[in-house]
Amino acid sequence: MYILLPSGLRLPIPDGLGTVADLKAHLETETGYPPFLQNLFLGRREIDDAEVLASLPPGTEIRFIVAAGMAPAKPRKRLRNRVRRYLGTIFPARKRSVARLDIEAFRAPLEITVGPPDDKSAPQQRETAQHFFDAFETGRQDRLDRIRRACRELDGGPVVVSMFNWGYRQLLENWAASCDRHNIACREFTLLFPTDARADEFARNLGFRTIFSERIYGEIPVEASGEFGDQIFRRILFAKLAMTKDMLDLGVDILRQDIDMVWSRDPRPDLVRRAGKANLDMLFMFDGPNRLHAPLHYNSGFVFIRSNPYSRHAWDVVFSNYLKVLRGGGEQWLINFVMNALHERGLRTGRLPEDIYVNGHVISRFLNDNVPLPDNPAVVHVSWTSDITVKLEHMKRFGFWYLQS
Repeated sequence: MYILLPSGLRLPIPDGLGTVADLKAHLETETGYPPFLQNLFLGRREIDDAEVLASLPPGTEIRFIVAAGMAPAKPRKRLRNRVRRYLGTIFPARKRSVARLDIEAFRAPLEITVGPPDDKSAPQQRETAQHFFDAFETGRQDRLDRIRRACRELDGGPVVVSMFNWGYRQLLENWAASCDRHNIACREFTLLFPTDARADEFARNLGFRTIFSERIYGEIPVEASGEFGDQIFRRILFAKLAMTKDMLDLGVDILRQDIDMVWSRDPRPDLVRRAGKANLDMLFMFDGPNRLHAPLHYNSGFVFIRSNPYSRHAWDVVFSNYLKVLRGGGEQWLINFVMNALHERGLRTGRLPEDIYVNGHVISRFLNDNVPLPDNPAVVHVSWTSDITVKLEHMKRFGFWYLQS
């Protein structure tokens, strides 16, 4: 017997577990989701906690669904699904399709909770979030018009969007240098959202189109964050969420990426092909075995998004819950939760292969276990680092630094 996660991965059920309640306790250690958020289904029937696992047929597939304010969508009634289940015993598992709900049902509210905030910090966090939301609405129509005009000057394909402040300028310059080295015309399809005047001037001097005005998304810090998840990092995240919402609301397909990237080839044609072939709304880089982001393990620093009503609503849920980002310390846990919950309503997301789209956990695996790095990846994301100093060290050590010393 095995558990089918929303990502399509199968987890074997260990021997020795007695009841479904025991299985849920085991799944909590594997995925990080407590039992009260776990719904387990056998076909269309939800399994009761008291049910004995030994009473289920050998080879049983149990579906794992995160409870998030709504019952799951019913699986499609197609003969090919039965064939796939049969072939799954012979060939590797294929990704599961979930029937879309109509858009109004899809938009039913999610229940997203974070552990109770500290009483002293809660009022300040609410004030910070309100400041950013007010800034976002101020002059938004003019900002959208500027974005629309800038997009008309690009190459017509998916637009690469990224934001940065002055503290991260070297990472932008290094990404541009990696593209230049490999003859990738990144300036013809990139739109940058610098959050301070010096960063804006720096990007334009490198030849990039930018969208900038003072406090465009609120008072974003100028310096780099001291460490992952600190208060500077949490405030910077609002600009990342806001620029993504602006682009999607304009109906633009985007590749949203962090600035700590290097490219050896333009990934956009491959992303368009993969998303089109599987009819996906979003494609994410794999974040590795990080239990905080189970069961999907999506990395939010590199995501291809096709602008449609489903992806726009999914991002609206993430954006509107920025206060929970302030409380929770980052956006990635929230994005994983929302994508997982909406997956059961018909949102179609997928995960990119880690040998072509290399994330920081692959570098960490080399450092800790001496597992070789993949040959000739298209994209490398130098994540899984505590701060910008470590990022620069990794880039220089592993040949991902394209600037002259």
